[in-house]
Amino acid sequence: MTRILYLSGSIFGGAERQLLYLVTNLDKSRYEPMVVCPEDGVFPEQLRAAGIDTAIHPLPAWRKWKYLLHRYAVASRLGQFTTERQVGLIHVADSWHNPYSARIARQCGIPTVSHVKAPIRPDQVVKYGFHDMSSIISISEQFTPPFLAAGISPDKINVIVNCVDLCAFQTTRADQNAHRSEFPLRRFVIGMVGRIEPFKRQKEFVEVASHVLNMRQDVSFLIIGGTQPNVKHIAYERELRQLISELNLADFITVTGHREDMPAIMQGLDLLVTLSAGSVIPEAMAAGKPVLATPVGSATDMIDDGITGWVVPPLPIEGIAAKIVQMIQNPSLCEQMGRAARVHAENHFSIARHVEQVQSIYDRLILEPLT
Repeated sequence: MTRILYLSGSIFGGAERQLLYLVTNLDKSRYEPMVVCPEDGVFPEQLRAAGIDTAIHPLPAWRKWKYLLHRYAVASRLGQFTTERQVGLIHVADSWHNPYSARIARQCGIPTVSHVKAPIRPDQVVKYGFHDMSSIISISEQFTPPFLAAGISPDKINVIVNCVDLCAFQTTRADQNAHRSEFPLRRFVIGMVGRIEPFKRQKEFVEVASHVLNMRQDVSFLIIGGTQPNVKHIAYERELRQLISELNLADFITVTGHREDMPAIMQGLDLLVTLSAGSVIPEAMAAGKPVLATPVGSATDMIDDGITGWVVPPLPIEGIAAKIVQMIQNPSLCEQMGRAARVHAENHFSIARHVEQVQSIYDRLILEPLT
């Protein structure tokens, strides 16, 4: 059996949910997972509740000058911890921790994997030490060109899309109607899911909603997600709410805050819109909902355009709004796409398929001698 050390963040978001799927479904006769988080919090609690060995070690930002000396001491302690626990492979769930992984891997003579879940530039490939990784997992084909441009061998790059708990997000009639009384919803419900922050582009979603409402009034919009205690993110939520007020859309747009009942919430939607991609795409499709996305991140890898949803240009915004109105006007098309989305999710986004693909990388790295 090989013990695998995972380096992760502590906040429970989409990336952490993907890691939780992985570590709880590994073949335990072959692999023993252990997760290191920089601080205690929601995600470590989730891991412990699932019976996963979890440790707390500070992981200060490697490239910040104020941590210049401290980071080496942290890496040394973590390397000692890795040796003591007889770790055979390191998997970095947050690629900004690559420098720690690379230093520990050299110290202990073990392979290391970095999981890339967001777009990256060629200069960042060098900056964050991807050349030192034994293998790279990318959630999208769209992320691979910068690695190739930076000289990373294509043999090191593996594209494995995100997965979803197909049982948790399966369609039920009760869930479809559960939140119709909780929120003041109209006939057609459109949702955007994700932490409220600039990267998720909720303000642009509000602008899209404004254009839709100029053409249709029988629609409601849900912005689903909480805000982290971050000055920038708190300011962004304030701007978001102000924009909704300025456009007089408070009767049509509801900001729900953080929700623990995402499968049920997803069932209450007719259409998911995402302007940043992510794990919400397979979740919506598993729930039998079509997805409208812009061609960023893993959207083009996950959506069968025109069959399970739409991939539309981000500009002009009026183009996104027009496509949404098309869906509102064609409920039978929306339902047909939703059914196709569920089938697509079953065929491509199962946890078992995802875990098998990741384990095949582990198998190869463990058997191959380090060079």
